[in-house]
Amino acid sequence: MENNNIKNIQEKDSVRGKCNKKESYVVKSDLTAFSFLLKPLSFFILLSLPGFASSAETFNPEMLKAIGDGGDIQDVNLDYFAEKGGQMPGTYQVDIYLNNQQVDTRNVEFVSLPDAPGKLYGVITPAEMAEYGVKLDTFPDLKAAPQDAKLSKPLSAYVPQATENLDLNRKRYDITVPQVGVNIRPRNSVDPKRWDNGIAAFMVNYSYSGSTTENDNSGKSQSNFVNLRVGANLAAWRLRNYSTYSQQHTDGSHGGSDINSSKFESINTYLQRDVHFLQGGQLTIGEYSTPADVFDSMQFTGIQLASDDQMLPDSMNQFAPTVRGIAKSNAQVSIKQNGYVIYQTNVSPGPFAITDLYPSGNGGDMEVTVTESDGSTTKFTVASSSVPILQREGRFKYNLAMGQYRTGNDDTETPKFVQLSNIYGLTSRTTVYGGVQYAENYRAGSVGIGFDLGSLGAVSFDATQATSEFDGPMGTQKGQSYRAMYAKNFEATDTNLQIAGYRYSTKGYYAFSDVQDYQHESESDFDDYDRSHNQRSKMQLSINQNIGDYGSVYISGSQQDYWGGDGKEKLLQLGYNTSLYGISYGFNYNYSKNPGMTEADQVFAFNMSVPLDKFMGPSGSWATYNMNSKRHGSTIQQAGVSGTLLEDNNLSYAVQQGYENQGNGASGNASLDYKGGSGEANLGYSYDQDTRQWSYGLQGGVLIHENGITLSQPMGDTIALVKAPGADDVQIENNSGVHTDWRGYAVVPYAQPYRKNSVTLKTESFGDDVDMEMSSQTVIPTRGAVVRADFDTRVGQRALIQMLFMGKPVPFGATVSLLDNESAVTGIVSENGEVYLTGLPESGNIQAKWGNGSNEQCKGAYTLTDSNASDPSALIKQITAQCH
Repeated sequence: MENNNIKNIQEKDSVRGKCNKKESYVVKSDLTAFSFLLKPLSFFILLSLPGFASSAETFNPEMLKAIGDGGDIQDVNLDYFAEKGGQMPGTYQVDIYLNNQQVDTRNVEFVSLPDAPGKLYGVITPAEMAEYGVKLDTFPDLKAAPQDAKLSKPLSAYVPQATENLDLNRKRYDITVPQVGVNIRPRNSVDPKRWDNGIAAFMVNYSYSGSTTENDNSGKSQSNFVNLRVGANLAAWRLRNYSTYSQQHTDGSHGGSDINSSKFESINTYLQRDVHFLQGGQLTIGEYSTPADVFDSMQFTGIQLASDDQMLPDSMNQFAPTVRGIAKSNAQVSIKQNGYVIYQTNVSPGPFAITDLYPSGNGGDMEVTVTESDGSTTKFTVASSSVPILQREGRFKYNLAMGQYRTGNDDTETPKFVQLSNIYGLTSRTTVYGGVQYAENYRAGSVGIGFDLGSLGAVSFDATQATSEFDGPMGTQKGQSYRAMYAKNFEATDTNLQIAGYRYSTKGYYAFSDVQDYQHESESDFDDYDRSHNQRSKMQLSINQNIGDYGSVYISGSQQDYWGGDGKEKLLQLGYNTSLYGISYGFNYNYSKNPGMTEADQVFAFNMSVPLDKFMGPSGSWATYNMNSKRHGSTIQQAGVSGTLLEDNNLSYAVQQGYENQGNGASGNASLDYKGGSGEANLGYSYDQDTRQWSYGLQGGVLIHENGITLSQPMGDTIALVKAPGADDVQIENNSGVHTDWRGYAVVPYAQPYRKNSVTLKTESFGDDVDMEMSSQTVIPTRGAVVRADFDTRVGQRALIQMLFMGKPVPFGATVSLLDNESAVTGIVSENGEVYLTGLPESGNIQAKWGNGSNEQCKGAYTLTDSNASDPSALIKQITAQCH
């Protein structure tokens, strides 16, 4: 039963299996069967249709009777396929689109027009159309029809100019209705009815970083830092805990004493869920933080009801700033927010940018400490302020929090408090806002206004009046704070002025957290200094300038001063990055100065990266050069190689060798970072004249769900679980290193809440025994949800089966399905009674149907044993089955 068609399929499958599966080849059984038919027919069709180029793509099914000694097609109705795009009636799972916006995904029954076989329309109800956004009052005929009864005619019979189209290849059902009869939704909006709370699950995110350092002067030391985020989901409820553990050990073998310190901190534990009144928000119970728009953010234990902007179509996500700096040597960077250490890592000499922060709340400035290999430290503060306060017209943003103040600082008052803040879009260009804070020792009120200035940008102004109660001689203090914020994207020059902020406070003004931190008189000179040196003014600026083919420039800086003392706290960061002939260049400058410092800390850095594949070496590798120079200090230069390896580019490496002048000698570092489906690991080694250091880390996640345990890369708060039973080691698009485990499960570690997220499997990574109808799913999770993307996998063998009925081939066009199987394995018979099926078990029963009469359908058994197949070693078995 040899034929060219099956040879072609076997050759493609063989190549797909042997050539690292780099070419995608997925056979859809119904379409493949038609490809067998259309190839031998194409020549005859073209001959019989001389006007083909200018006429509809149709053919007369009677032509098929002339095909050689093909099967008996006398009783087969091929009218469904006579017109281009013709389909068989039936029930199909489809994505439903109304006016090109997806509104639903479900099973829809499709029937054929009596006068146009193959032209299908969906059987839907007026109530469903109203749910999708159609205004029934605009279309009297549609409104007059029984609301819950399926329409007996195409939609165009009820709605003039309406159209509907089924694209089975894409599983998409498009409905168009005149726009006047549809409720307008914001672009990219998602109907809240489609939000998915996900499945019940328990998750653990872990991140470990450690270092072992040997210094010729101070001895051996070891540092460990663990970050844990644990959570549990049940329906709409989210339970979360965020904790850190840090440990330091110094060996006193060089004349000093042993030092051991360790600290475990539970930063917050809370229970949270969506609420859908007052334009949507989050109800939080436990340890959390207030927003940072009207008042400064603060940690508390209690209850909060607050708006969630991500529920809106065009909203802002939670802000986590990029922390930039320049390390003078192999250094450790730690970041503290609200009194808690939330991040710690090791960096190489040169500029660094930390972009993967997971902030403990919605605001609060970040204190950055860079500890160099010689033990010296540099500290600076990164502001975490919001942009000008604006809301769309009619949008009401709210926050109500009550509970007990909490902080990671010692010897701090923790009073009970109430905070209320509101922001309202008064007009399309004007926003008003304000709020109150009340505690036993603190009272404050704030009012503000924001303006959309159109081409001039956006600006907001506010004023806060506060009364603070201190113990001791300070007594009651009253003061005001005034704040202005501005943002603008200058399109003509492609300049993004991200934020320009200024705050001025009178001498008697204290923020809520200041009053609690400095409430009692202390023996510490540092605390007494802070009590009398409260903040006077603060200014910050951040600009990004794109200069086209010449690269981009960024500038960010802040300055603040205090009452009762001289000196200012200053931070300035400049950078220029460009690329010329594929070679990347970067220039960076960092200036920081704190009150009391006699001289500012200034560092200049230059880096260059040359892609080696332009000259030699493998793709994805670069030659690198870095230079760091400290003002009135030494200069270190480093050269090395870096890049990525493996098929999915999930192994990163870097090797550098350097030299520092002024007698400091040679230095170097090497590092590896591997991202796998079950986690991420990194290892590094560095040295200089006096120090040798090993650094190591491990990050990942564990997800426990009703289908078992799945390991993953570090997970975000909202994730997707891929369920493709039997499809092991299948890669996930746009997720480096993520692939299904031996059971067919994988975690997509990041998903956007309240947005459409496409989860797509790489078809070229399918095994030879794996097939599925659709390799992509769309999920729309709520915040913190674990949504499941179910894929209907067909795991089994592939076969070309010739079905014989009463000694003759089953008629052309008959549909064949696998019986007694949960998977929908179907195909359409081509010439000579042949049908191509995938996902077949070793043996089973199949049914062929070409009509509704008892003599127009039959059933038969098959087996794919070696003795029955014509070529046991072939990927696609060829067998014959008798149908009775």
